[in-house]
Amino acid sequence: MPVIPTIEMQEGIIPITCMMNEWLADGAQMIQIYEDVAKLSLIAFTSKRDGSLELDSLGAGSWTNPMIHRILSWRPMIPIESRDTMIQEVFRLGLLLYMAPIWRWFGVAPVLTTKLVQNLVIFLDSNVIDWPPGSWRIKLWAVYMGACEALDSSHEAWYCNQIMLILREREMESWSLAVDHVYNFLWAEPVFAKRDSRLSTLIGILMRR
Repeated sequence: MPVIPTIEMQEGIIPITCMMNEWLADGAQMIQIYEDVAKLSLIAFTSKRDGSLELDSLGAGSWTNPMIHRILSWRPMIPIESRDTMIQEVFRLGLLLYMAPIWRWFGVAPVLTTKLVQNLVIFLDSNVIDWPPGSWRIKLWAVYMGACEALDSSHEAWYCNQIMLILREREMESWSLAVDHVYNFLWAEPVFAKRDSRLSTLIGILMRR
């Protein structure tokens, strides 16, 4: 498994970070944060043959605190608001929603994300973003992270509907054809598996309507 997640393109297997350089004119900080989280996630959640978890030498999740602080401190839309910085803000909110259940996994409690879930809904509803070709993967992944953390049924329905719209825009007829884009972008199977099963069912129902 590659250290940095990849995308299968017509040109071959390409690291997602290379594609980010094409999607964004100035995404260096986003790419560095993405690389660091991807590497640490891979190390922390690599399954051994016996099914146990191989944790990194920093200890059981000690990397999560500084990483979350780093993401919280990063404000891509200050001082410039543009298409690129709005895309990075969607990624930042998605990343916080990705890190929250990982934080819980390592024993931190409570980790409340209701406000983050609301913020991502408001941000996407309030901004029309011209997503460059291929960058829809960022939106799909971020929206799915929001769905994973949505406890309110109305928010869950909103996120599932957004996922359905993204899939239809891409002419994907079922969630099973699209879910690998989420897994390949950034994923921690032991953390998200239970929630993933429920959401896959809900999205599948929507897609069949």
